[in-house]
Amino acid sequence: MPELVSVALGGLMERRMRAVVADDEPEIRDIITEYLDHRGFEVTPAADGVETLVQVKRVNPDVIVLDLMMPRLGGVEALAYLRKHFPDIAVIVLTGTPDDALRGRVVALGAAALLPKPLDLALLEVIIGTVTTLQGDGIPRGVQRKAVSPHDGPTGAVRILIVEDEPDIRDVLAEHLQREHYEAAVAADGVLALRQIIDAPPQVVLLDIRMPGLGGLEALTAIRAIAPSTQVIMISDSEDTELARRALSYGAFDYAKKPLDLAYLSRSIEAALNMSR
Repeated sequence: MPELVSVALGGLMERRMRAVVADDEPEIRDIITEYLDHRGFEVTPAADGVETLVQVKRVNPDVIVLDLMMPRLGGVEALAYLRKHFPDIAVIVLTGTPDDALRGRVVALGAAALLPKPLDLALLEVIIGTVTTLQGDGIPRGVQRKAVSPHDGPTGAVRILIVEDEPDIRDVLAEHLQREHYEAAVAADGVLALRQIIDAPPQVVLLDIRMPGLGGLEALTAIRAIAPSTQVIMISDSEDTELARRALSYGAFDYAKKPLDLAYLSRSIEAALNMSR
């Protein structure tokens, strides 16, 4: 992905994208650093929260990979400071904690993405490419906020992205949306969905909450960062009301249970579009 790691400045020179990798576990920090370095990033490691802030001020990175649980100013406190003082830098948070309240606080503080441990390095590369983009001055800084009109699809129709790993459900939803005169796009997992969204943000995303690889809640945090005007409706076969509450607290517009009530889903989509107008 060479387009992720260098940028043209005035058409005369290039520089490598800069990343700060903050994790108190040396093995994890070294693995991520080596992985990104081999892909062309200029990487600065940090072992704790205080060192992270020092290095961010020193190198002014394009992206920060931040462990949530660190000594000397933990990840949450470091994130709060970074979002206040460096709002244009994309911060990707890594965590293995099952603490929903803590994860919710990370989302509320404005993390560009929340990725689980153990970390999938290829997934991290995709997320970095998704949450960093070229701004008007030619330098990739944080997240480009794209305003999306409810009727700016290529054919004038509202575009809805279905993110679902079960082919039968994808097909049923696509057929239903087409009958409702929407433009339906599909993605089989969260990573493919993010790639589509960064290229052409849809008006609505129907997002399965349980998927292999990048799960629905993790994908939701990235979608809210890269396409804040896109409304996300979560879909799940779980009866867990707490899971629904978490999805809504992470920024989902609505939550629909399987087997899907298509009439309810249509009303939810219409309400989501009305909120975008």
